[in-house]
Formats: sequence, C-alpha cells, structure tokens
Amino acid sequence: MTIGEAIKIVRTRRGLKQGELAARSEVSQSLVSLVENGRRQPSMDLVQRFCHAMHIPMQLVVLMGCSPKPGMERYEEQLSRISLAMLELLEKVARE
Repeated sequence: MTIGEAIKIVRTRRGLKQGELAARSEVSQSLVSLVENGRRQPSMDLVQRFCHAMHIPMQLVVLMGCSPKPGMERYEEQLSRISLAMLELLEKVARE
C-alpha cells in the first residue's frame, strides 16, 4: 500500500470527500486526488496536514504506507491488517 492509498482509506473511513479533506488541509481537491491515485508523492509536511485534518496520527498513515523490504513481501498482508486494526481502534476510542 502507498501513502496515497493509506490517506484515501483513512479519508473514506472518516466519511470525508476529497474536497472536504482539501479544504481542511488548505490544498486543492486536485492535489488530494493526485496523491491518493499515486500520481504525486506527498511531502511529509503534506502528509502531516492531511493527518491533522483527519484527526489521525501521522505515524499510522506512514505505517500503512510502508512497503516491506525486499524478501519480506510475505508480510505485506499482515502489515495491512495491523494498520487497519489500529485505525479501527482509534475510531473506537474517538467514539467513546
């Protein structure tokens, strides 16, 4: 999973449209789209802005966007599951 894909997952789980995330992050909707679709690599500052706007720790999005080192690809599925479980836990805590 890429960081852009991770941002999209979090955004949709938060119930936000691209335009809403863009407005909260003070960037254009087209930039959000470019990042989510992998056509633009976001800077860490931009990732931080997105995460702040979605009320999610930047570290989680970075973890979700990590690719296993060569030879460790077999762990990619587990990494995705752990990341999504952490996101679900954060959502549960936020509701309480």
